Amino acid sequence: MEAAPDIRNFAPVKAVPSDIEKVGNIEIILFDAADMAAVIDAIRTLRARVIRTSGDVIIAYTDLKNVPQIAAITQVREVNHYHEPALCNNVATGIIRANILHNNHELDGA
Repeated sequence: MEAAPDIRNFAPVKAVPSDIEKVGNIEIILFDAADMAAVIDAIRTLRARVIRTSGDVIIAYTDLKNVPQIAAITQVREVNHYHEPALCNNVATGIIRANILHNNHELDGA
């Protein structure tokens, strides 16, 4: 029976600066959607490009060196790396591509 390896000898692998992305999409979540215009103006002063907004969320493309400055904006609650949503459900894929069902019975759900 072999002895288990000593896990104290394993060190985490550090990222090499060349491996880190220099630019990318980030998700910026605000405390209040009413502050959206002010935050967008502040983001644009950092030469970031706003891709879209929805509710209290801003998706922006920026140099990742700007993330600390964006996070320091008082109206910003959190900043996350943005991942494009992907549909991983084959049933939902079929439903989305389903043909429109025509209702000729004039039922209104009441």
